[in-house]
Amino acid sequence: MKKVICVGSATRDIFLGVSIEDKQPEKICLEAGAKIYSQSYREAIGGGAVNVGAGLSKLGYRAFVFARTDKSIAGKWIQKQIGKLKLKKNYMQQTGKIPSETSVVISDAVEQDHTIIRSGDAVENFDLVKACEKFREKVDWIYLSSQKKNNLENMDILINFAQEKKAGLAFNPSSYQIENNPEEVLTRLSETDIVFMNLDEATNLLGEQEEDYRSDDSTERSGVMEKLFDKYFDFSVKTLVITDGPNGAWVGAVIKGETQIYYLSAEEIENIADTTGAGDAFVSGFLASFIKDEDELEMSREMKLQRALAGGLVNSSNVIKETGATNGLLKPSTLRRKIKKMMRGK
Repeated sequence: MKKVICVGSATRDIFLGVSIEDKQPEKICLEAGAKIYSQSYREAIGGGAVNVGAGLSKLGYRAFVFARTDKSIAGKWIQKQIGKLKLKKNYMQQTGKIPSETSVVISDAVEQDHTIIRSGDAVENFDLVKACEKFREKVDWIYLSSQKKNNLENMDILINFAQEKKAGLAFNPSSYQIENNPEEVLTRLSETDIVFMNLDEATNLLGEQEEDYRSDDSTERSGVMEKLFDKYFDFSVKTLVITDGPNGAWVGAVIKGETQIYYLSAEEIENIADTTGAGDAFVSGFLASFIKDEDELEMSREMKLQRALAGGLVNSSNVIKETGATNGLLKPSTLRRKIKKMMRGK
């Protein structure tokens, strides 16, 4: 069984479903001083490390969570839920007085979108050096996400740790890193094996505008996306994955000296329950397929990347049909079947 360490957040997610009357583009607006009744209430485990780990575990991988909670009722609840997902929590830490991370997810039942309000901490006070020193097992891949103030130090620690363990390193830059350390993050991308970002993150990290890479004309959009990938390849990025919600996703790599970029459109979903965790589900579906195909000598790297892209899209599409970031995650047989279906229709 392949082993993957997932470094990042572990949260208690509280979902509140409301109908928003006041509409503004790309905004969920709530009236000041108003009393708004939620149409639905639900609690679930979440966080980047947990969500990706849950997806990988469901797909047959042994996933370890590197995250922190406090010793309160909320912290113990998070730890218990992680155990229920069959994730390995041997290296989680219960330390400090800072509350465990909690997210309130306000979902607009009409527009089927959400805003997340987050408090507490799961990563900033996690002792990564201690966790790496304690980890004596073999590991095949490491996934890094959700980093804050100590993000550059943690990146360097995991780059060295991955090299020491001869493990692959997948990386999803956090919004904090993009806003506060973009240049330093860009210089470290060459030390990773796969970089995951959505289109907004990919453009913001370069200090550019997302709108410049959007077009209703497929040929024109293909051209501008190729330019975006080339800018990242200038930083010696090995493999770059860019998602764009319902518009699909791209994966690119330099193969045998030539830039190769592949695109797949997303499945159309009529009844979306909740988009929370869609990106994490994409990552776990992509990684699970990619890691599985790594040892397949007869398969070209181009085909491995395309299959992994399909794996990410179908896993993500299934998660948004249910409420919560870990519900709807696919099992191996279903993932394989859906990948084949998507590849036949591309």
